[in-house]
Amino acid sequence: MDNFGFYAVVVVTVVLCTTFNKLKRILHKHLQKIRSISAECEPQRSNHEDLLADIKVSIFYGSQTGTAKKFAINLGHHLHNCGVRNLVVDLRQTNMDILVNLSMLDTCVALFVVATYGEGEPTDSARHFMDNLKNSYQKLDNLRFAVFGLGNSMYTYFNAVGKSIDRLLTKHGGKRLQALTLGDEVDELESTFINWRSHLTSLLIGFFNLNDHDRNYLNKQYKRIYSLKCINWNVPLVSHFVNMFINKAHVMETL
Repeated sequence: MDNFGFYAVVVVTVVLCTTFNKLKRILHKHLQKIRSISAECEPQRSNHEDLLADIKVSIFYGSQTGTAKKFAINLGHHLHNCGVRNLVVDLRQTNMDILVNLSMLDTCVALFVVATYGEGEPTDSARHFMDNLKNSYQKLDNLRFAVFGLGNSMYTYFNAVGKSIDRLLTKHGGKRLQALTLGDEVDELESTFINWRSHLTSLLIGFFNLNDHDRNYLNKQYKRIYSLKCINWNVPLVSHFVNMFINKAHVMETL
């Protein structure tokens, strides 16, 4: 091998070694970053599961224009601030099996915020649930519930869906935690909702025997958990919660 060939081999070897060492350092740096993120997120996943482990109230909503959804989310935030753990669930994600599983729990409450659309029709998102509820023979003997209906008294079938859900839940054996309340779009709808929310909150605090210390502690826990950056809110917490029921996985342990 002549001198040129020898030096060429040396240069290539040096370049390869330098590149390899640089890649090794980059890889090592990324591995350290991954370990750091994993270590940071691991306890947060535990807190995420802890959050699911003590859910006591499920708020189901059926909304067409967004008002019922807005009220349901408002109710959820209000209850969280009062120390009552809850999840807000679109009725399109709900069926009778989920309610049956809820009814098996001693301390779990189902709340319904539902709109009536058109001539007494359920919203698109609630239609399947309503059919399921009407045609089911399953019992809900231990289910405690409350219903807030949204409607317009200018229509013939005022709040038909709220009335139907309240009647059918009772028919299946459910127990009213609070009497059916009907909000009217043309008569102080929001004020009616706020009054219902206030009375319901007092009932729930009493039902779950929450004292001031418990409520303050739970409120702080929720604020802390909501601030965690490792929770992927693109996959809603409610989806995980509902799937646990659908899959019948550890129902008694997860609530």
